[in-house]
Amino acid sequence: MGPIRIWGLWWQRTLFSLLPLLILVALAGAWGGISVVKSRAASPVELPFDLLAAVGRQEESCVVAASQAEYDSLWKSLWNAWEQPVVDFQKSFVVGAFYGERPTGGYVMQVKRLVQTGGVVTVTLERRPPRAGAFVTMVVTYPGQLVAVGKKGLAQKGNLTFVFVDQEQRELARVERSID
Repeated sequence: MGPIRIWGLWWQRTLFSLLPLLILVALAGAWGGISVVKSRAASPVELPFDLLAAVGRQEESCVVAASQAEYDSLWKSLWNAWEQPVVDFQKSFVVGAFYGERPTGGYVMQVKRLVQTGGVVTVTLERRPPRAGAFVTMVVTYPGQLVAVGKKGLAQKGNLTFVFVDQEQRELARVERSID
C-alpha cells in the first residue's frame, strides 16, 4: 500500500467527519440562509433641554420629577423660589441639580448636557467653587438649576437610570425614575 492508499483513507475519514456540517450548510441554504442576529449597543442620543429656573436647595442633591405632584413637592423644597414655571408633563419631565448651601457667591451648578444611551441618561453638570482670590459676594448662596427635558427626544422610555456627573465625569448621584 503506497502513499495513494493512505491518502484515500484520510480523504474518506475527513469527508465522513465533515458530512453533518455539509448537510447543515446545504439545508440552511435551501431555507434562505442562516440568520445571524447581532446585538447592537445603543447609540448615544443627546437630549435637548430648556432652562426652567436658577434656584437652589439647602442640601446638595440631584433630582428627576416625572409628574406634576413630584414637581410641586420639589418646588416647595426650594430656597427662596418665586413663581413656579409651568411644565406639561405629557411632553416633558424635570431634571434638577443643586449645590446646597454655600458660604459665598461664585459657586456654580449648571446642567450642561444630557445624553441617553439605552436605559441610562447621563446628566453632565458644571459644578465648581469660586476661583481662588476671586471677588465674591459675602452672602450665603444656594446655586442650582432646573431644566425641562422633552420626552419626544428619548430613544427609550420606561424605567431609566439618571447618572449625574460633574465636568470631570465623577459620579455625583444616581436616580431611578420611570418616564412614560
